[in-house]
Amino acid sequence: MGRPQDRNGEGGRTELPITPMVDIVFNLLIFFLVVTDLTQKDLEDITLPEATQAVPEGPTGERRYIVNLNRDGELHFRGQRVSLRELAAQLDHLVRLDDLDRIGRPGGEGEGSRLLILVRAGAAVPSLHVQWLLQELARGRLRKIEFGVEFPEAR
Repeated sequence: MGRPQDRNGEGGRTELPITPMVDIVFNLLIFFLVVTDLTQKDLEDITLPEATQAVPEGPTGERRYIVNLNRDGELHFRGQRVSLRELAAQLDHLVRLDDLDRIGRPGGEGEGSRLLILVRAGAAVPSLHVQWLLQELARGRLRKIEFGVEFPEAR
């Protein structure tokens, strides 16, 4: 009995090139690490107020942006510390882009932006800082605002 022969009539085993597969696996690993880091970038480490009557967040088809407000009154938006004026300018730009996106669509005119703003204000943040932030959001035609809270049983 002889050795099995391949298509070319030569004996031996054919080898599967593994280097390209290893390259693909490493590229996928890097991609998922980067994407995971980017999704957590907007969530600052803030102790949120507890709410017993809050409705848990469900899926939404709207564009949601997160504004973090810590106890020192510092605002963080898209992973960067910003002033109230800088936040207003960035949100105004996003509202204008949203308006351009709605041109020609039914119901696209009127009542304000479709953008959803999630305000994550720490439990120790003075209410005056939250009031200033809400006034600025209202000036920017932002009407859909949610507040981030913790559920007591989640601990």
